[in-house]
Amino acid sequence: MYYHPTLPGVPWNDECQPFGYAGVTALFAELGKALSEKEAAR
Repeated sequence: MYYHPTLPGVPWNDECQPFGYAGVTALFAELGKALSEKEAAR
């Protein structure tokens, strides 16, 4: 998101980053929401 602010993305919080399987599934869920919001905005 920092280098390409016009593209959908998920912001990371330096203090709290998810790890392991739960982190990966949360990341994919958030990316799915970001992509859906981007498509809805078109």
